[in-house]
Amino acid sequence: FCPGAFIMWYIARRTPGLWKSGPRRVLTAGLTFQLLGAATYAVVACKATGMVRRMDPAEAHSGETSEPHDESSDFGSGAPAFAIALLIGRFISGMGSGLCQQFYVASMLHLTPVSERPEHTTRWVFSGMLAIGAGPMAAAGLGLLRGHSTSASHLDFTHVGFGQIAVVLCAFGVVFGLHPDLESAKDEMETEVAADGQVEMRSSKSESAGCE
Repeated sequence: FCPGAFIMWYIARRTPGLWKSGPRRVLTAGLTFQLLGAATYAVVACKATGMVRRMDPAEAHSGETSEPHDESSDFGSGAPAFAIALLIGRFISGMGSGLCQQFYVASMLHLTPVSERPEHTTRWVFSGMLAIGAGPMAAAGLGLLRGHSTSASHLDFTHVGFGQIAVVLCAFGVVFGLHPDLESAKDEMETEVAADGQVEMRSSKSESAGCE
């Protein structure tokens, strides 16, 4: 998350008008990172679930003859690769989340009048906290779709992976279908700077008149 937020902060400083000229491009880039991270998790979940199921004797097909094979050794040898893949996927997904979050912060300052910022900031923080809290709850609910048993045959992580992909794809749809065009939007930061300049000018004039 932090690297993505820092990169977006730097880009926003170098390109002040990005909030108006390219919001869809920025959000698409951030969501693409999140989609890659979700896809990485889904692939690892599918492979891990398949290996765990094959380790359960109840899942073995009766009547099939095959050479004895220790599936647990396969799972053990693949565990480090799975862990590395999950870490990489989490980093990529967090990068995209940081890009989007930092871009929203910069955009809110340009789009929201000073008098309305406390209200909108509260909504933004609350929605972010709600999303962070709802994620683990949704993942737990999807994990229970296979039942409460912890036996190998009931361990299934694929629902969570595909659920993440579905959420990101829905976000893509919202960006391309519902995100407004900001080309004609008023820049409240410029209005604020102009108002501060007028106040300083009046104050300097008052001080000059007082000295005279």
